[in-house]
Amino acid sequence: MLSPLERPRHNVLGVRHGVENVVAAARFLVETLGFELRAAVAQGAVVDNGALTITLFSSSPAAHRLEVELVTPDLDSSLPHLDRQPGVTALGDLEEVAPGRFERHYDAPHGLRLVLVRQLSPDEMGLPHEVPTSLAWERTAIELVREVLRFVPEAFRPAALRRTAERAEVLTLTAGEVEVQVEHAIQAMLDVTPAFQQERLHSELTNLGIELTSSGLLPRREP
Repeated sequence: MLSPLERPRHNVLGVRHGVENVVAAARFLVETLGFELRAAVAQGAVVDNGALTITLFSSSPAAHRLEVELVTPDLDSSLPHLDRQPGVTALGDLEEVAPGRFERHYDAPHGLRLVLVRQLSPDEMGLPHEVPTSLAWERTAIELVREVLRFVPEAFRPAALRRTAERAEVLTLTAGEVEVQVEHAIQAMLDVTPAFQQERLHSELTNLGIELTSSGLLPRREP
């Protein structure tokens, strides 16, 4: 077996799918699933949606069934959209197949199987985002970071938590301590939060009863 260093690098950018009617299949992918036609090649076509490229080629009968996963943030619009498409047949009801993951499967024309997926976010499931730590943290410090940074959009929150944790641990070690205290966590959030979000951060801290100086920095604790 090749080691990771010896193994050649390959970028998986798309899939090939054999269909009986290339034109009809391309039209279905464009009009029903939101793909864009990128090229019409000899006896084939190329469509993509910015994340997946499908190269369609002529094959009689269809060479195999291609399963396409459709991730949606809005089941209320996606379910009726698929239900009214000609040739698309639901194979069952929407089911929770894993905690927070809902799926509904469809048969579709041109050798396609569609899997509509709704994945709940940690916020929707009431789960706290993990704070990546290397040092020991006071329980109240880590809970405060999670609570305060809930105002950061969920897509950017893992990065915000990571930067905050790294900065808090640097402050802790610089102070000659081995456990992150609440004041380290607060100072870290103030240090790494972008200028355009500072006002919101201050508001969140104030709402939790945390007072800052006029400069926005915490007063140093007396030894």
